[in-house]
Amino acid sequence: MSDKVYTIAFYDEITDCDAFDAYAELAAPAVINAGARYLARDFPVMTREAGKNARVTLLEWDSLEDAEALYSDPAYVAAFEKLEGSVRRDIRIVTSVKPGAFMGKADVSSN
Repeated sequence: MSDKVYTIAFYDEITDCDAFDAYAELAAPAVINAGARYLARDFPVMTREAGKNARVTLLEWDSLEDAEALYSDPAYVAAFEKLEGSVRRDIRIVTSVKPGAFMGKADVSSN
């Protein structure tokens, strides 16, 4: 079994709530049909350090391929078109930590 993959979306700015709501209505079923599981989807209950009080979505996937395929799925593309540039968001896709992995040294390399 491959490592789990997580998509974390931080919505830094939503300028058109109607467009966002139209997106969310179509995106949620498309995301679920693509194989993701919603783990969180709301504003933070608490922030720390440089945290922003911005909407966050956390998805779990069984593979990176599934997470990547979402962006070409016709149902998700139709949902994404509803956003019409009405949000500014930061989306990151990360893999899970392997059980027993040494956590003493941080990997601070960047792409």
